[in-house]
Amino acid sequence: MAAPSPSHSLARIHGALQLPLYDRCKEIKYIIEESSIKDLHSLLPMLLENIFGFNNTQGWGLKTISASWQPYDFVALRDFLSPNGPVMQTVYRLLVENIYRFEFPLKCLPWPSRCLIDEGAIPVLYMNKLQFLTNGQAADYILLNAFEYYLFHFSYYLVNAQHLRAGSYNWNTPTDALYIALVEEYMNYFLPAEGTGVPPIRTASTPLPSSPINSSKASYSSFQGSPFGSPKSREASPFSLRSFMRSGSQQQQQTPTTVEQSGGNQQETWRSETFLQIVAEMWLNQNSLETAQRYGFSPGSNTENVLPCQDHVKVIRMLVKHVHYFTNSVRPENISSLHQCHYGSYWDGFKRSAMSQEIQKKLYSFLKHSFLRWPLDYSFRLVLETWLSYVQPWRYFGGKDGESPTHKQETVQDRAVDAVWQQFVTDNLLFFTVLFQLFLPRVFRTDLSHPRNTYMLFRVCKVFSQMGLNTLIEQGMRLVNR
Repeated sequence: MAAPSPSHSLARIHGALQLPLYDRCKEIKYIIEESSIKDLHSLLPMLLENIFGFNNTQGWGLKTISASWQPYDFVALRDFLSPNGPVMQTVYRLLVENIYRFEFPLKCLPWPSRCLIDEGAIPVLYMNKLQFLTNGQAADYILLNAFEYYLFHFSYYLVNAQHLRAGSYNWNTPTDALYIALVEEYMNYFLPAEGTGVPPIRTASTPLPSSPINSSKASYSSFQGSPFGSPKSREASPFSLRSFMRSGSQQQQQTPTTVEQSGGNQQETWRSETFLQIVAEMWLNQNSLETAQRYGFSPGSNTENVLPCQDHVKVIRMLVKHVHYFTNSVRPENISSLHQCHYGSYWDGFKRSAMSQEIQKKLYSFLKHSFLRWPLDYSFRLVLETWLSYVQPWRYFGGKDGESPTHKQETVQDRAVDAVWQQFVTDNLLFFTVLFQLFLPRVFRTDLSHPRNTYMLFRVCKVFSQMGLNTLIEQGMRLVNR
């Protein structure tokens, strides 16, 4: 049977989009299975824009569908968008050819990144994605492969001003909200705390990138290996008090060193890297400290001042907790000889550096901006708990098979904070000092006669009074001030 023509497939998609949600997912699944890769290249942009409410379309209601009120629609759409669902299988089929690219509007990128692009200081993430006109100006879009294109749409959905105007959806029960359920499913799939990496793409075998890799015991290399695109350098400098004050917005690239490839999981790690890079960019980089200092936030100026909504902060805390579990699940290194040149696996190297390379600096800017501008009411506790989750990585260990790390009961330890966390405290000193100093003025201006406000103060006091923590902070300050 001959494959349907692109016009026929488009007509079928247009018809399917008019069906009720449950039937819509089933019909589009059949259309996708019967379409050629060339047809899918035309279908995917229209489908994603319709799903995520792009370009002033209504969308499919990912923020409003709940398992309690619409159980059939919830299950149908969750399966449709799952990591192994029809949409992701379409993405993987389009990746195989390595010739199909999709345009994502530059105006939808975070404001700090757009400012850097306008100045010619292109962020590493967009280095191979920008297109330039004949006059040397950047085009008003970036070119992405199918996987990146889907993730940009998915992550932008949370911060899209068109959907934010509808207000908070009060995701008090995370497993009941469809978008939260998908975020959790993607984190468990692309950043699994158990196992040795992401399952391989099933549609076709993908060659291992030939670019060299530089792994070490202490840190992850500056290489991001995508078999479907040019490798991109990663920001190399760690986020510490000294480096943050010295480096500003400079980005450095390291020259990779060829080492022996360890295991086959490098072939699939690029999806985990890409997932974490894109969600960190879209969810955490809405306000940059360097950009704010350069342009300021004044009324009437051509700047943006994005205060995250409550649902946005809830997703960020989920991400922080999950990445802590992900990083803490790295396998211990066993070196049989002191003379052994040991690099560890590529996957373990990525785990060790996931927080420091992708989350750390952006999260600090996110939290500092929220500390300065969040209303003086109890809703600030969402920001507060995100901060306290980040500064206590020792609480996030383990997770039984089949149990989501995000909703796992946090490990409560009354014993002293172990000295093994000295490096973490030193590298994250700004979280323990500057943010604490920003919290104090909020306390002085808050009505502490209200029990809920008093409880926020109690939470901070309890965390910072943990035995051994102040010693680690003081030692970290001495190391930094040397």
